[in-house]
Amino acid sequence: MKRIIAALIALPLAFSLVSASPSSVSAKPLTKAEMECREYLSQKGYVVGEKSRTACSFAKTNVGLCRYQLEVLGVSEAHYKGACGARDASGPKPDPWAG
Repeated sequence: MKRIIAALIALPLAFSLVSASPSSVSAKPLTKAEMECREYLSQKGYVVGEKSRTACSFAKTNVGLCRYQLEVLGVSEAHYKGACGARDASGPKPDPWAG
C-alpha cells in the first residue's frame, strides 16, 4: 500500500520533469539593451552564441561585466563598447529646459 501511495505522489513530479524542456525552464524575457547588444554584434559580423548572449544579458545591469566578457571572447574594443551601451552614453544630452 505504501508503494502505491508513493508511486501516485511521484507520478505528477516525474511527468512535469519529463515534459519541461530546457528552453521553457530558463526562458526569460529579453531586455531592450540585451536585444540591441545581440543585434549590434550580429551587424558587426560576430557569431552571437551562448557566451555572447550571456555577456549581452548584462548590457543594462552591469556594463563592465558585459564589456569584459565580450573582450575575453575576442570582440574588439570599439565593438564591445558599442554592444554594451557606450553608444548610448555618447549621444546628445537632453535639454533640461525643454518642456
